[in-house]
Amino acid sequence: DRLLASSHYGERWGRYWLDVARYSDDKLSPEREEPYPNAYRYRDWVIQAMNQDMRYDTFVKAQIAGDLLPNPEKYEAGLGFYALSPEFQDDRVDATTRGFLALTVACAQCHDHKFDPLPARDYYSLLGIFANTQMHEVPLAAKDVVESFQSQSKKIAEKQKELDGFLDSQSQQLAEILATRTSAYLMASADLAPKDKLDPDTLAKWDRYLKDPKKEHPYLKTWFAAPAAEKKKAADDFEHLILQVNAEKKVIDDKNHITLGVNPNRSDLSGANLLSLERDKYVLWEDIFSASRGVLHYGTGKIDRFLSGEWKTHLDALRTELAAMKKDLPPQYPFLQTISDLPKWREQRVWIRGSRDNPGDVAPPHFLQILSKEDPKPFADKPRLELANAIASANNPLTARVIVNRVWAHHFGAGLVRTPSNFGVQGDKPSHPELLDYLASRFAREGWSLKKLHREIMLSSAYALSTETAAKNFETDPENRMLWRFNRHRLDAEGLRDSLLFISGKLDPQEGGPPVRFSNDNVRRTAYGFVSRRKLDAVLSLFDFPNPNNTSEQRIETNVPLQRLFFLNSDFIANQSKALTERLKDIPDDAARIQKAYAILFQRAPTPDEKKLGLEYLRATNEAWPRYAQVLISSNEFSFVN
Repeated sequence: DRLLASSHYGERWGRYWLDVARYSDDKLSPEREEPYPNAYRYRDWVIQAMNQDMRYDTFVKAQIAGDLLPNPEKYEAGLGFYALSPEFQDDRVDATTRGFLALTVACAQCHDHKFDPLPARDYYSLLGIFANTQMHEVPLAAKDVVESFQSQSKKIAEKQKELDGFLDSQSQQLAEILATRTSAYLMASADLAPKDKLDPDTLAKWDRYLKDPKKEHPYLKTWFAAPAAEKKKAADDFEHLILQVNAEKKVIDDKNHITLGVNPNRSDLSGANLLSLERDKYVLWEDIFSASRGVLHYGTGKIDRFLSGEWKTHLDALRTELAAMKKDLPPQYPFLQTISDLPKWREQRVWIRGSRDNPGDVAPPHFLQILSKEDPKPFADKPRLELANAIASANNPLTARVIVNRVWAHHFGAGLVRTPSNFGVQGDKPSHPELLDYLASRFAREGWSLKKLHREIMLSSAYALSTETAAKNFETDPENRMLWRFNRHRLDAEGLRDSLLFISGKLDPQEGGPPVRFSNDNVRRTAYGFVSRRKLDAVLSLFDFPNPNNTSEQRIETNVPLQRLFFLNSDFIANQSKALTERLKDIPDDAARIQKAYAILFQRAPTPDEKKLGLEYLRATNEAWPRYAQVLISSNEFSFVN
């Protein structure tokens, strides 16, 4: 009861749910880091829901349709389940069905499910629900504060767009002008023409580009192979080619803009059938004209020297106005990142073979056929809320069993069903089906309380078993499916890190708030660290922290040499060893210090042999205590729950 009442309970078990929700503090972006400014509010909501023992059926509904429940201010933060995920509707179908129902409905995207009774129509009926949502913000500030910030932000965005548009147009025009002198630059780079009338920076860029004859396109082979007498013709031909390729690119871009319309979202971009230059020509265009690596591209800060007169005056004025607007911008108000329904429903059809360009029959929104007593009736009024009610219903045979199995798995190291997100034909069969049925029915009947479930599991004789082995039992059941002993398992990434900070006396118990980047100076609980979808922290990854790009229903334990090397060589481990030594410095002698160190680290007294070995090592040098502490911290006994 003391542990269940602790606020740290929610940090521990809320983090396990965040695995399922594929929570992160930034977007999935291959080019740059894009943090979500308020992602932590969903994380804190999950932790608070766990601490308050929110009914699990309500917890489920809040994350699917919290904005449509009575008193939405209590629940709409839960919509971060969708709003903070990769912005693709098929991902939402997969996360919903695997996360709450342990069904792989996403496998029915291109055809009926090959193993489970899940027709493609069911997949597209759910896809239509999420395709009719949009990203939404719920302000957590007064109306006038919100309006002031939004008004100024809109002005800044418009001015930034004006500035970027001007720079882009000038950069493009400059590149096209410089492209008309490509032949001269190539000849000068080969010391076959004068350089005095050419721009030195541009010539230097051409020199670097031409230095390596290996290109990802074939169009400079003639230039590199041509003898001196034929270089001029090869240079002229290459100049003509890049001008022609640039003209083709403009035509294609214009057609694609018409196809996409104004302000396309990620879903539109991923599903659109766009035109493109052929591969080699596109690589050439990128090499010469693109903003990322183009030889002839001069962007912000570099194009200024090419501008003069009214053009330079206009650029300076735009920058001055933008800087003044940003200075006047008030601090951004806090808000929840959620989703909301589109004002007008858009019909969803079955996409034959998964292609949106090959639509089939209409797929009206409805619940899964296999979980409906009769043919599922279409959701008529509020499809997302009706879906939430169907999933969280006590009549649904899966929802309670799935969460009960997950809680059991985190306590015992393996679930009664060892495929926690796949209860289908290809999934594992339950080792104790009657036990799973009993726990699930009791869980729903007694108010969907996770804390009651924990209490019942942890007071059981099965949970109280030791890890001692028995040869006869091991021979019959080596995987311990029948639970004849307790499964020894390693601390997970956050349990290990938090324990290291705790024994060193440095753990900061502060709860909630914005995430903190992982570093040797970060002493907050791991639950409050910055989790990146783009690049996961190396230490978390080393100790099998789940990939936030996917729904992760369980922790997979690995045992690799790098984990042991981390304990030997990590600055973080060395710092905690020194801090533990500082905690012991006021104890008068080494024997008493060893006694205290074992109590802190292992909750037991050292054996006589352990104490003897420790004293012998410490007497060898006066500088040995931090090293000795590091040895104890690095032991398996510290890292494994026995």
